[in-house]
Amino acid sequence: MVNKYDNWWGFKKERKDLGLTQTEMAGDILTKSYYSKVERGQHEIKAVDLIEILRLHDIDISSFFSQIETNQKINNEEYISKLHRAYYHKNLEQLSELQKQLKKEVQTSEILNL
Repeated sequence: MVNKYDNWWGFKKERKDLGLTQTEMAGDILTKSYYSKVERGQHEIKAVDLIEILRLHDIDISSFFSQIETNQKINNEEYISKLHRAYYHKNLEQLSELQKQLKKEVQTSEILNL
């Protein structure tokens, strides 16, 4: 199973770029309801289902995963920058807010280190 990646999954952006509804994007691979929850980061998707959906819509698999990786790096760099600013300005309220945001992220080793 592939982890939930919420906003940086890229599903919603890809679907919107293609001008598809959730039902059309899911095809007959997933139900619309299940796909919707995957898109919102509430459910996981099996890698095989993900690849089938990408192939169904002629989405380059390699590019799709590269975009996820790029977005994750940008996200982590943004968190680091915000944490540094809040720490050096002794802004406890902002640090607390960042902590809440980080708890909502997929708990990868990078996020846990932050």
